[in-house]
Amino acid sequence: MIATEPPDDPYEGLPIAARELIEKGRRKGFLSFAEMQRDLAEELIAAELIDRILMLLEELGIELLDESEAVE
Repeated sequence: MIATEPPDDPYEGLPIAARELIEKGRRKGFLSFAEMQRDLAEELIAAELIDRILMLLEELGIELLDESEAVE
């Protein structure tokens, strides 16, 4: 039997604020656009990182909703 390496860390290279946002989405099952803007506002995040965050949210089954849809 051949040993395999564990999968790469999907959060590798992401700012802490982005990791925390994704974890919040995992707990709730969704995030609002307003939460994303608010939680990442202090971070200077490149467009490619935003794309990566959006892809991770999709892979994890986390919906991104309008504020009106995101009733907590």
